[in-house]
Amino acid sequence: MRKLACFSFAFAAGVLPNLLGAPRWVCCVLLALFLLTAAVFGRWKGRQERAVAICAAGLCAGLLWSAAYNRLVIDRAEAMTGESCAFSLELSAYPEPTRYGCTAQGYVERDGTRARATVY
Repeated sequence: MRKLACFSFAFAAGVLPNLLGAPRWVCCVLLALFLLTAAVFGRWKGRQERAVAICAAGLCAGLLWSAAYNRLVIDRAEAMTGESCAFSLELSAYPEPTRYGCTAQGYVERDGTRARATVY
């Protein structure tokens, strides 16, 4: 259980640089540093060394996951912000009533770029 907690906390910490908007080169340097740390400490037999290796692996996983999420999801959605244009909307569920109207889940597509959206 402590190994999972160590990995999870490190994963959450690894997401922070991308979440806070650090430049990509900073994230790449951090990833290389943590990969090297995980490789070096993972080969040693001590209990504390293994804990460091697990934390470094969690940091690497967090950095990689958040970078991939930014690239595949966030960048696509940000490409569509601030523009007035025609787009197509495909609803994936029936609208649900809310206090001030209704909301529906669907996909917005423009110029071949598709993003998931909640429409109000």
